[in-house]
Amino acid sequence: MPLDLTAAMNASPASALIPALARVAQVAQNELQKKVLTTYGLDWNEFQVLRVVEAFPMIRSSQAATKLGLHRATLSGVVARLEARNMLRRLESEDRVRVDLILTPRGSDIWRLVSAAVSEHEREFVRRPTARRALVALSRHIGSITSK
Repeated sequence: MPLDLTAAMNASPASALIPALARVAQVAQNELQKKVLTTYGLDWNEFQVLRVVEAFPMIRSSQAATKLGLHRATLSGVVARLEARNMLRRLESEDRVRVDLILTPRGSDIWRLVSAAVSEHEREFVRRPTARRALVALSRHIGSITSK
C-alpha cells in the first residue's frame, strides 16, 4: 500500500502529524521485519534488544526495558529466547538483585550481519519514490508547523 499523506498534510497539524508519522514508521517496521529480520530468525523485540545491548554493553535489564519501552516480563521472555539461541548472556550480581546483559560472540556476529542488512534495507526504502515523497512531505509539514 503506497504512503499517501495528502489527507494528513491538508488536515490540522495536531490531528494529522502524529498518525501520519506513525503510519510511515509502521510501514517501515513491517517491511523491515518481513524482508530482513525473519531472514535472521529475529522478531522486532529481539532486534531491538540486540540493538540496545550492542550499544550499551553490560546494560542492566531494567535499564534495557526502560530504553525500549518494554514491560520487564516482556523483556525477560525476549532475553530468554536470545539466550537459548546463544546470542545474549545474563550476568547476575552475587545478590541476584541486578542482571546485566551482554552479547555473546555469536550475538555480536549476528548483530553485525543484521545491522548491515537493516542499513541496506533502509537505504532501499528511502530510494523508493513513494517513500521519498512521503518523507519529504512529512519533513516539510513538520517544518511548516514548527516555524510558526
